[in-house]
Amino acid sequence: MDDYFSLDVPPGRYDFTISKGIENLEYHTGITLVEQVIYTTIVMKRWINMPERGWYSSDDHIPVRRSPRENPLLLRWIASEDIHVGHLLQMG
Repeated sequence: MDDYFSLDVPPGRYDFTISKGIENLEYHTGITLVEQVIYTTIVMKRWINMPERGWYSSDDHIPVRRSPRENPLLLRWIASEDIHVGHLLQMG
């Protein structure tokens, strides 16, 4: 699974908010870019770990138009939100 992303943006001041599911705290940061490449690692922090308590997250209503070629993208999206079970409803 991908664990990185990149942005190509002009120099300037940027504020970021990063989130992952409801069990992790949001990460807020600001950065000023001056024509350089910056690499950084952000570790999300949980405020609670529900699977350790026997509870697993689920999204019981994911209505999407899809084809088999989109399945890997949907699985990555579900994982990025820290959802353990995703119920996909086929439309159309």
